[in-house]
Amino acid sequence: MPSQPAERDEYNGKLLMQEVTMIEPSSPDENARAILNIFRDDGIQAGEALAAGALYEAFVNNLNHRAEDYAAGLRRASEKGWLIDEGSIVRLTESGSKEL
Repeated sequence: MPSQPAERDEYNGKLLMQEVTMIEPSSPDENARAILNIFRDDGIQAGEALAAGALYEAFVNNLNHRAEDYAAGLRRASEKGWLIDEGSIVRLTESGSKEL
């Protein structure tokens, strides 16, 4: 996993020995599964939906993924027929429910 060099402690000028870990890109399939897991964790059933903004926030902020991974995952989940992106909401399909 790539890392950035140690950072200098602002208080006493000593080098911190802690590495800063970069977020690794995920595959579209991994991202699609991560999005499905948000539906599972929220107890969403087939035919029900989440607000697109809330889904995005959960993926990027709570799971610490990149915005471009969200787009790729949502696209892959839609291609597989697991989700329907309706703009302001994203709906879980019967097929997506079976993947949970």
